[in-house]
Amino acid sequence: MNTGEEPFKLCDEKLYKLYELTFENEKHYLSEHQRRVSFYIGLISALITVTIAGLIQSEEWYECFVLLLGPITILVISWIAIKGANRFYQLFLESITKLKKIELDFGLHKNRNQNSSEENDWTANECYVPKRQKESTEYPKYESSDEWVKGHMYFSEYKTENKIKRKLNYNGVVVSLFIATSVLAVLLLNSIIIIGIIKFFE
Repeated sequence: MNTGEEPFKLCDEKLYKLYELTFENEKHYLSEHQRRVSFYIGLISALITVTIAGLIQSEEWYECFVLLLGPITILVISWIAIKGANRFYQLFLESITKLKKIELDFGLHKNRNQNSSEENDWTANECYVPKRQKESTEYPKYESSDEWVKGHMYFSEYKTENKIKRKLNYNGVVVSLFIATSVLAVLLLNSIIIIGIIKFFE
């Protein structure tokens, strides 16, 4: 869309520095996402194990109700984990959109069309950016980078026979896992309450 404004573009030196910084940020956000997911999964697993072990060994009804802290804590941690995972994955996707813009300014998505003695020499003719990476932000068309980020928070898109299909991506699997731990926590909470009531009337 032409707004009538003069096109803005950084000089190559500043653009390259921005590219380096954005590339490092992209790796950092994904690394932090994975690190935090591993931490929360380990913490939740430990809480589930301790709570179940405590429930098996409990003899008095009031011991069961002390164990309610386990599933309640799991619910809180799962909520925090979902928020944190979404935040870092959003930052990761936003870095991808910035890299795409910089790559276009550098002309890295253009076919090079260099002279070659071979007719189908991809090393001389193809653009620098891999085809899969180039197409990942091209379909379907989004009105803005914000819309593209929202569209890829939980699903990835891939093209087969001119059809665009969607599948759960890494962050979608992670969020689904923490939703599952929340459901498990609720089931565990109800089980502890029922067992505690039974022990109370024994």
